[in-house]
Amino acid sequence: MATTNNSNFETLEITKLPWTLEFTAKSGITSVIIQANGTGGVAGQTASLKTYVGGKEVATATGSALSGGILILSNNQYFLK
Repeated sequence: MATTNNSNFETLEITKLPWTLEFTAKSGITSVIIQANGTGGVAGQTASLKTYVGGKEVATATGSALSGGILILSNNQYFLK
């Protein structure tokens, strides 16, 4: 799920990894939160979700798939300066 520059949530279907999304925050956007989840994995598989600002990593989350193959990742909120 991504929040667009007009403050609406947007769900994106990812069909191939690795995956990236780039955007430039417009004036007035104060923070960024990214969440990813998926199904169909194998228990113990891992994934990482990283947020970069200006080429520098500012937030990361790593998770492992549960016994049912479900994986949920959520970055900490990053406040834009």
